[in-house]
Amino acid sequence: MENRDIRFLLNLQMLADGIRKSFPELEFYQGEDEACLEGVRFFQKGKKLDSRYVYIADVDQLKSEIPPDTRCSLILADREKISDKRNICLNRNDKGSRNACAPDPLNKEYCYQSQSNENYPDNGKLSVQDPLAEQNKCEKWNNGRNSIIRISGEAELTELFNGCQEIFRYHCSWADTLKNIVICQGSVDDLCKVSCEYFHNPVFVHDSRLNVISCPVWREGMINWQRDESTGLLITPLEELNEFKTDREYLKTLTTTKADIFSADLRGYRDIYVNIWGSYGGYEGRLVICEIDSSLEPGQLVSAEYLAEMVRFVLEKRGHMENTYKRALEVMLVGMIQGKKFSDSEIASRIEQCGWKTEDSYVCIRLDAEEQEGNPGSSAASLCNYVEARVQGSKAVSMHNRVCIIINRNLNRHYTSDIAGILRDGLFKAGFSNVFHNLTNLESCYRQASTALKYCRKKNDMMWSYTFGDIVMDYIGDLCSSEFEPEELCAYELKKLKEYDAENRTELYKTLMTYILNERNTVATASDLYVGRSTLFYRLRKIKEITGLDNEHLARPIKNLYLRLSIFLMERG
Repeated sequence: MENRDIRFLLNLQMLADGIRKSFPELEFYQGEDEACLEGVRFFQKGKKLDSRYVYIADVDQLKSEIPPDTRCSLILADREKISDKRNICLNRNDKGSRNACAPDPLNKEYCYQSQSNENYPDNGKLSVQDPLAEQNKCEKWNNGRNSIIRISGEAELTELFNGCQEIFRYHCSWADTLKNIVICQGSVDDLCKVSCEYFHNPVFVHDSRLNVISCPVWREGMINWQRDESTGLLITPLEELNEFKTDREYLKTLTTTKADIFSADLRGYRDIYVNIWGSYGGYEGRLVICEIDSSLEPGQLVSAEYLAEMVRFVLEKRGHMENTYKRALEVMLVGMIQGKKFSDSEIASRIEQCGWKTEDSYVCIRLDAEEQEGNPGSSAASLCNYVEARVQGSKAVSMHNRVCIIINRNLNRHYTSDIAGILRDGLFKAGFSNVFHNLTNLESCYRQASTALKYCRKKNDMMWSYTFGDIVMDYIGDLCSSEFEPEELCAYELKKLKEYDAENRTELYKTLMTYILNERNTVATASDLYVGRSTLFYRLRKIKEITGLDNEHLARPIKNLYLRLSIFLMERG
């Protein structure tokens, strides 16, 4: 932690949230409110204002003062009662309930500046007329940068100062507790327990696969996580995963780097959420604060970001995001899929953690998580975790929306039924590779599985999956047809028979095709064609007369293979 700036700094919104409990009619102009405040000071005429402090002053003190070039934070006491009560901030009573006439800054329909201004008019500035301008007092301080709290009525400056000191003490005490937990090698659970009391709401953390890392307080209405018997992890049910991966709002949240609000549309209540990003920029999970026990406050976004940073530090330090061997194994498998080379000893040492051996029997499966707006990586990662929890002897890795499942057949001979259930429940299509006996062949087997998936989609039939063996002839046929039209590749004897049949209304082409596919078995061929043996022999003599083909030609392996391939190309159209 010594190399990180772990100071907890407040913004003026947090002070507004606290002061409002004593002065519910305060008015707040947000400006360019930043989390940079270390303490509170009294305003003194002629003294330079420091952006690290919030200054308390009487409105009359500012009339003759020139605003600084840099932004500042002010709390102004106005002795005159304002009749216009158009509040800019969320009003609350002592119990935290909302005033019915006050707009909600956490509602995105209200012009509240979040981390991104593109969805808000006027670059995040409030669209109503500023109260300072209304009173023709200190208009020059309302320059679009300064953040101002204005309190009307009988507000003593000393009382305001002491109140602000108490607010700083409350927030910084919580932050100090978090730092002590981290220094004393505490857990994410310790951080969340303390923070549940601080936010007055349930707090939980999940990883990139929606496994619960910590949830010290659970309330009715939250996700009903299930305990996986094999891993002991709390996992998100598949039905919930499908809801998340198809929800547009959720998918858009997967790219945010700051705290933000998730609406109540999906769960029935709002959340403050902060994505947790790893040292190398990968999505590692999320901190969530549920609006269940009490109303969320806009200033809590800053606190949520600080808590998320403490959680990230603990996870990195304890290796919880992905423990060392698991991360190393996943990196190796992805590297092998991408064609990187690893030594036999390195492969053996990493797969040993799974109870695998290099020479075991394996199969590779490829399927895709649905592509939606935003980053689909989390959906793919969640699917990987679900597969590993449900399919014994499996290891799943994701690359964007692509999921590769490797199954050790020595540990699970009945994997097909396990995978079939996942495909059916998730409405996935899948491609299976041929069985292989050396993990060094993973790259080619992944390409086999990917090719099988491609043809599974192309056929667009009722099948959930195809093996590479099922579609290999289609693949060969497409390769053959990439430079020539199919009829240009086919044996001329077969084309000649088709032309003869068209002119004479005969079935010589069908006869030869059936004869070849029945391995030149005359009994089976006659039966398939519903003709007598004498008729069949007559047709074979006629075929020889037209094409020159007889049993001697058909017995030659290369010629026989060429005729079979030609039949395949002609029959597939």
